[in-house]
Amino acid sequence: MLTVWCIVISFGSLFFIGMPIALLLSRAGDDDSTHWILAPFVGLSVIILTLQNLAYLDVRIGLSAPWLWAAACLLWVWVIKKGRFIPLISAFPLRPLLSAFSVYLIQGMGLILVGASYYVGRAWHDQFNYTAIAQFLVDYPFSFSVNDISNQPFLFQAVSRKLDRIGQSIFHGFLSASTFTDAKTTFEIAILIAPPLITLAVYRLASQLMRSGTLALLAATAAGILPGIAMVHLESFFSQALVIPFLILWPYIISEAMKKAGAREILGASLILAAATSVYTEFYIIFVGIGFLVALSDIPFHHKKGGGNLIYLMVIVATALLLNLWNVKSIVNIFERISIPGMFEGIYPYAKSVEGLRRAWFGDIGAALKSPFKDLGNVISLGLVVIAYCGLGISFWKRKEGFTLALLALALAPLAGMLKGGYKYQTYKLLLSISPLLPLGIALLIEHGKQIDFSVRPAFKKTVHAIIVILFISSSIGTLSMTVRSGIGKTQEKIGRGGAFKLLSPGTKSVQDKLATLHGQDVYILWKDDFFNGNFINGWLTYFARHNRVHIFNTLVGDANLESYIPPLKDFAEGAFILTPYPAQNAVGRSIRDVWTAEPYRLWKLSGADWVVMCDLENPNGLESAGGQQFFWVGGNDTVIKLIAGREGELIMNADFYPGPSLPESDTRNILIKTDKGYEKSLKIGVNYRFPIAVPISRGQNQITIYALDKPSLTTLPNGDARPLLLQIRGLHLQAFK
Repeated sequence: MLTVWCIVISFGSLFFIGMPIALLLSRAGDDDSTHWILAPFVGLSVIILTLQNLAYLDVRIGLSAPWLWAAACLLWVWVIKKGRFIPLISAFPLRPLLSAFSVYLIQGMGLILVGASYYVGRAWHDQFNYTAIAQFLVDYPFSFSVNDISNQPFLFQAVSRKLDRIGQSIFHGFLSASTFTDAKTTFEIAILIAPPLITLAVYRLASQLMRSGTLALLAATAAGILPGIAMVHLESFFSQALVIPFLILWPYIISEAMKKAGAREILGASLILAAATSVYTEFYIIFVGIGFLVALSDIPFHHKKGGGNLIYLMVIVATALLLNLWNVKSIVNIFERISIPGMFEGIYPYAKSVEGLRRAWFGDIGAALKSPFKDLGNVISLGLVVIAYCGLGISFWKRKEGFTLALLALALAPLAGMLKGGYKYQTYKLLLSISPLLPLGIALLIEHGKQIDFSVRPAFKKTVHAIIVILFISSSIGTLSMTVRSGIGKTQEKIGRGGAFKLLSPGTKSVQDKLATLHGQDVYILWKDDFFNGNFINGWLTYFARHNRVHIFNTLVGDANLESYIPPLKDFAEGAFILTPYPAQNAVGRSIRDVWTAEPYRLWKLSGADWVVMCDLENPNGLESAGGQQFFWVGGNDTVIKLIAGREGELIMNADFYPGPSLPESDTRNILIKTDKGYEKSLKIGVNYRFPIAVPISRGQNQITIYALDKPSLTTLPNGDARPLLLQIRGLHLQAFK
């Protein structure tokens, strides 16, 4: 029910807030069914720009969102009094909105399977950043600075990014405030708005260019279910996902504004441009460039002077900047950032290859094809693109207007990146963003093909019908494959990419719920794992526990290192909770007790100072396990054990010791044990030896180092292993604290 509630609010808010504004911007005689298509774009723009400007004035979304709903209610009273309500309901465009809903079901299948509370797509680190920003905007004033942060580590991500583009997070925060949930719950709800909006945008374009309503509907649905669009939202590229429908609709919006040249149309275009700029500033130059293309098209096509259109465009651009005034500085900063060649190339290594096209059309299934199916996939992918460009080109040639020219230019924009070296990431971002225009181009070619009247028409008709069937089936299967796996996958390989498998594990779901039940407590998070040093899970844990005073041992939170901001842990509050990895041997003492466990997490509670907790074990040769027991090899660089203690005392550790194969001529090993507080002791280890090691430690953070004094006689083992395996330590655990 929570998921249904959030979905209803996400869609309902766009229409409820956008429809009255769309009617205010309309003219007498305008088609009410068109208002239904454009209303969510207007609503999204109004939500973003209104709440963003209030946020800049230090009004947090938690306070401003209810007033926006109240203002929309007053506007609906005006709609009803004007007698517009009944005609509006009568003009409800059932087919395109059902099409948009079907697209949502396909693209949001993972959300439906898992539920809003836990679903995270493929959970790349962008999602944590966006969630932190939205939660910050809901709960805190914009002037909140790094110096104001107290025991809320997740806020560092938000505060450090608040001067960047925040339009997407304004909408995200609005949904959180409107559904009375948190930002993690509503992230996927917010990003999944993009595919159905893309469907509506393409339908509006297709309706303008085609006679066949059915063909327009097919083109719109195909655009919404593209696996390329699934790639964007599954990777949590929120800003890009949300700007795509604005980008696709923009040629229609700006051409209508130029054609009618009225104050209402100019204001409507300004709203769209300002909101799109706030959401994804990187595309600002494309929006303005399309505007110039449309403005100047009257000169060659209609033999008119272009001065009037240019003035209208400049008014639109200036008005959009005024609506987004506090965000102007970030436009320059973001352009400097995206102009760096070679940026993030590892994300899309296939950007300038046919594989990139296969992925856009067929998703992960297209990427996994082997010869000869791979070659067939290449031919189909390239063929579909050529057909799409032909359709868009013929449409422009027949109509010769700024609208169709802008669509063709927008579709061809990725070719500029193809020709320029070192911009794989930017090129593929743009390719995925304009990909919904490709099904439109195919549909346009079919539309024009109907007018062909010669002997090959039956063959042509069968060919294009086969193409559209292949596109629908393959795109649907490719998208469903990715979205379903993002919900039910248990490993990174099954899901495809990112850390969703860790966040979807039963243990993480359980710890999310457990930490959410704690309020006003001191919670110490001592987390580190082998997935990017634990920084992503560490960040999410700090977010789950945000209703408490949160202290962290691992200063890597998301993609930030907070080492310079957060002092080392030293003082611990009475009755505090400590969250650690699962193994029972990592804590000892009379003042610490286990209160909750869900592998791989363990929650402890303190009742005094008599305790020690192991936080981390760093070994240059890696950590291994056999028979459910962890072990590691000493040799080469130091092995470091990190601990935290409530008082000073003597810690006793125990383990099994076995001589390693890198020194076969001797059964004994010599090691050096030392601490960061000055203690140092040499030990001689016999064959298959087990004995306790006593080490003095101090209150707060401690570091114990184990170093092998022997040198290996074999630099490479018979199995090819080149690690210096001098001593195996198995089952290391904390035994007592005196």
